[in-house]
Amino acid sequence: MNRLKNSASPYLLQHAGNPVDWWPWGPEALAEARNTGKPILLSIGYAACHWCHVMAHESFENEQIADVMNRHFINIKVDREERPDIDQLYMTALHMLGQQGGWPLTMFLTSDARPFSGGTYFPPEPRYGRPGFPQVIEQMAAIYNSGDPRIEENAEALVKALSADMHDNSPLPPQDLIRDIISRLLEGADPVNGGLGQAPKFPNPSVLDFFWRHARAGNEAARDHVILTLRRMCLGGIYDHIRGGFCRYSVDEKWLVPHFEKMLYDTAQLIPHLARAWSQTSDDLFRDRIVQSVEWLDREMWIEGQGYASSLDADSEGREGAFYVWTPDEITEVLGSKAARFCALYDITPAGNFEGRSIPNLLLTPHMAEVDKSFASESIPLLRKAQDLRPRPARDDKVLTDWNALAITAKAVAGTMLDRPEWITEAESLFALLTRDSISDMPHSRRGDATVRPAMASDHANLAQAAITLFTHTGKPGYRDKSLALLAHLQNHYADESGKRFHLASDQAGDLIVRTCMAQDDAIPNHNATIAQTFASLASLTADTAWRARCEDTISAFAPHLAQAPAAYLGLLAALDMASAPVSVTIFSSDADAQKAFREAALATPEHQPMIIDKDTDKPPHAVVCVGQTCSLPISDPGALADAVRDRAEN
Repeated sequence: MNRLKNSASPYLLQHAGNPVDWWPWGPEALAEARNTGKPILLSIGYAACHWCHVMAHESFENEQIADVMNRHFINIKVDREERPDIDQLYMTALHMLGQQGGWPLTMFLTSDARPFSGGTYFPPEPRYGRPGFPQVIEQMAAIYNSGDPRIEENAEALVKALSADMHDNSPLPPQDLIRDIISRLLEGADPVNGGLGQAPKFPNPSVLDFFWRHARAGNEAARDHVILTLRRMCLGGIYDHIRGGFCRYSVDEKWLVPHFEKMLYDTAQLIPHLARAWSQTSDDLFRDRIVQSVEWLDREMWIEGQGYASSLDADSEGREGAFYVWTPDEITEVLGSKAARFCALYDITPAGNFEGRSIPNLLLTPHMAEVDKSFASESIPLLRKAQDLRPRPARDDKVLTDWNALAITAKAVAGTMLDRPEWITEAESLFALLTRDSISDMPHSRRGDATVRPAMASDHANLAQAAITLFTHTGKPGYRDKSLALLAHLQNHYADESGKRFHLASDQAGDLIVRTCMAQDDAIPNHNATIAQTFASLASLTADTAWRARCEDTISAFAPHLAQAPAAYLGLLAALDMASAPVSVTIFSSDADAQKAFREAALATPEHQPMIIDKDTDKPPHAVVCVGQTCSLPISDPGALADAVRDRAEN
C-alpha cells in the first residue's frame, strides 16, 4: 500500500495498492519535491473514468513502470472531482501546450509544481499513434535532469500565461453576435438524431439552454432542435431504460451506445430541460423520463444524511457496460412469455448492438410508447431485480456540493411543473443538508466524516442559484437571503482584483501556483456564468439596477475571450439574456392560496424560470407579466397566466 491508503476519495483508494509510490496532493508532497529537487509526475482522473482504469491497469499496476516512476519522480495522484481547481489549472496548461485535454491527465511539473509538459492517456507501449508511457517518463526525466533550458522556458511561459490578466470595461456582445452563434450551431446540428455533429455526442446542457432561451425570438428551429435532441436521447441507449438516469455521452451519432458511466450532474441538468419540453409538447415520454430519473437518483444515488453520490462507474467485471447489457436468453429467463415482445421493442437481439450483447433502447420503435409504459410498470421492475444480482459498477459516494446544488434546482423545477410537491420538499431538505455548516466553513466534498475544504466558487455559485430557485418555487424569503449571503462570500474570497471575475479556488487555498479565473462552459455550469445569472435574477427580484450592473460587469470582464470563441461561453450569454430581457411575474395578493395558485401557474410554463415577485394588496388577487420594461394588463385568472407568460416571452 502507498500513501493513498488513508484517502477519503474512492478514486485515490483505487490506486492505493499500486506499486507506484503515490502521494496525495498536499503540503507534504510538494515539500518532498522541493527538498529532493525531483520533478513531479501529476496524474489526475476520477473514479468513473474508463481510460483512467485502463492506464492504471496497464501502467500503474506494472512493477517495472512503477520502478521508473518512483526513481525519477515525486508521483502525485489527484481526484479531479475533489480538487477541480488543480485539474482546471493543469488542464489549461495542457491546452496552452497545444494539446487536446481529457482524462487521465498526465502532467510533468518542476519541483516547485510549475508545468512544463504533459498529455493524457499513454499506453504501456507505442500504439494509437501515442508513444509508450515508459519511454515518455524516461525521456521527461532525462531532459529534466540534464538541465535542459527548455524546461525553465516552458514552465516560465506557462505560468505567465496562466497568470495573465484580462482587460476590463470591454463592450457587451452585440445581439447580431448571438444570432450568428445560433445560426452556426444549427448548421452543425444533426437534423435526424439531434445533438451537434456526429460521434461522439454529449448532452451539452449549455447548448440546449441557449437554444431554448433564444427560441422565444421566433427561432423555431432552435426549439425544434432541443425537442428532437431530448426525444432521441430519451429513446436511445444513453438513457438507462431499466434503472433510469442518463449516461455521460454517446460514442455514436444515434445516442445508441453510451459511455456507461453515470454522473450526477448529467441527469440533474437534463431534468429541467425535460420538464420544459414536456410543458411545451405534452409528450409523456419526457414526463416519464423525469419520473424514472428522479426515482433512480433517490434509489441508487442517495446517501442518507449526506446527499447524492457523484457517479457510477462505467465498468464492472472488468468490462465496460457489463452491468447494463442483455441477451435474449437473459430476458426470457426473467420475463418468460413476455420476453419476445420486450426484445422486439427494446432491440434485444442474438447478434446484439454492443459487443455481442444488447443495450435496451427504443430508437427503432419510437411509435410504441404506450407499450413501453406497460413494460415500465410490469416487466422493467423484474429486470431491475434480476440486474441487482449482477456485480455492480462501483459508486463514487463522495457528495459534491456543486453537483448536489444542481439536483436541488432539478427537483424544484420538476416538482412544480409535474405537480410533485414532495420533490420540492426534498429539494429543501437537501439544501438544508448542504448548508448545515457555516458559509465560511462549507466543504466542497464530503464522504462520511471526511471533507475537502475550502469550498470552490462553483459550490457557492450553484447553491446561490439553487436558493433563488427555491425562493421562486416556495416564496420563502429565507432562500433569497441565503443567496445574498453566498454571493457576499464569493465577493470577499473569490473575486479577483477587479471585483468582476471570480477564481474557482478560494483565497484560503494556499497550495496552487496560480488561481485560475475562467468562464468557459464545461460539463457543469461555469461558476462565473452562474454568478452572473444569479445577479440577473436578483435584478429582476429587487428592481435594483446595481445587480444588473454587476451581471454586465462580469460578462464584460470576459468579453475579449467571448469575442474570440463565443460558442464556448453560452452560460455568460444566457446571463446577458436574463439581464436584458428578464421575464417576471408580479403577484398582487395578500391571500396565500391565491399567491400559490398564480405562482404554480407561472412556473408551469416552458419559459425559463420567470422571477416571481409578491406584493401585498387589498385589491382582488391578480398578476402582471413583464418582459424587460414591457408589462401586461392585470390578469385575474391563474389559468390565463400561463398563456400570458408564454405569449409575452415569445414576442
